[in-house]
Parts: sequence; C-alpha cells; structure tokens
Amino acid sequence: MQPLSKTTHAGKSFHPAKNYQHAKTRTTVPMVISELPRAVPAFPIAFTYSRNKYVLSAVMGLKPEQNLFVTQEGKWQTSYIPAYLRGHPFYLAESQEGKQVVCVDENSDLITDGPDGEQMFGEEGKPTQKMQQIIDFLEKIARERAITDRACAALAEFGVIEPWEGYGGLYKVSEAKLKDLSGEAFVKLRDTGGLKVMYGQLYSLTQMARLKKLAEQDKEPDWESMEELDFEKIKI
Repeated sequence: MQPLSKTTHAGKSFHPAKNYQHAKTRTTVPMVISELPRAVPAFPIAFTYSRNKYVLSAVMGLKPEQNLFVTQEGKWQTSYIPAYLRGHPFYLAESQEGKQVVCVDENSDLITDGPDGEQMFGEEGKPTQKMQQIIDFLEKIARERAITDRACAALAEFGVIEPWEGYGGLYKVSEAKLKDLSGEAFVKLRDTGGLKVMYGQLYSLTQMARLKKLAEQDKEPDWESMEELDFEKIKI
C-alpha cells in the first residue's frame, strides 16, 4: 500500500473491479457504525484488537485467509458488501500519527501506467472526477470510523468486551457484564454510539450458524480444531 500522491501516481490509471477476488483471503474486514443495519442480517460481527484499540469487524471466515462469502468466480454471495472492500484498489490506512490516509494497492493489476483506464490525476495535478468520487467515499468512511472507534472505546471502558471463546483473536459483547452496568454507563454508551454497536454485534451472532454451514459446504473443515484458530495473526 502506498499513500495516494499526485507526484507518485501522476500518469497512472485505474480500472474498476469486476469481482471480489481481491477479498477472497479476507477473514475479517473493518466496519463502521453506519453499516450495522445492513450488515447484521448478512454476516457475524465481532471485534478485533489492533494498535491498542478494538476494531468493529465483519467475520468472513473461520480460518486464516478464508472468505466464505466470495465464490471461486469472485462473486459476493450475501446481501451486503462491507464499504471497506468497495473502494478497491483504493483503501484507507492508518498513518503513524493515527490519521486515516487514502492509499493505493500498487500490487493490483487494476493499476496501470498511461491513459488506458480511469486516470487518477488530471493535467493540473488535481484528482479526476472519478478519482475524487473515490476519495470522497473513503473520507466519509474515515469520518465514520472515528465515530465507531469512540463507540468501541466506550464499550471497552465499561468492560463489556470479552474474548470470544473458541475463536482466538476475536472479541464479543459480554451479555453477563451488561447486567452490571449502571444507568450512567448506559447513558454514556447511548451518547457515544456504543449501544448501537453493542446491540448490532449481539444480534449478528445468529449469522455464525450460517457461516458454519458455508464452511461445511466449502472444504469440510475440522470443527474439532476450531479452538486452535488464532485471528490475531490475521491482518486487517
């Protein structure tokens, strides 16, 4: 990944992705709070832990480099596609200063030299109309991610996020700990969006059965070894 730059990427073009092969090895995908209404009926939602914070994430598979929602042909086979994947070959990445930066996947064959495709920058060094639309889309996600991070931080503050037993590296809301929350805590969770994240994650748990069914149809995984999975080794 390289930060988008008019100097580095002048003269380069991109082509829209025609399928989701690029997501086939994505076991977890970062999400933002505004996606929850459409994501909850589509796949399980959990938290991962990265850079000292909990990250709201869609669970796509049950073992490393597995996305059960992408077919061999690259077709997406559930009702919602996470926003993070829809900007390919452009993504948001976090800088060392903690800022969200628009980056280019330069290893993608969708990035080419010359005018063949949609150019990234015009003659004056400004993003083309198509490129600006993608930048605007990703910057909107960045704003939503900041809101989502605050919501997750509030849940962590009140101790209601716990390891998801049997799925190393994944975390979920503790229903038991919810019972001990004070009224003041609920007010703060409401005001930060924590309640939306909390209920969205809990309601999505029913989709785990669907994920397991897809896994059975995929390659007959060894369910007895499921507890040995370590999602902490999976980069998002």
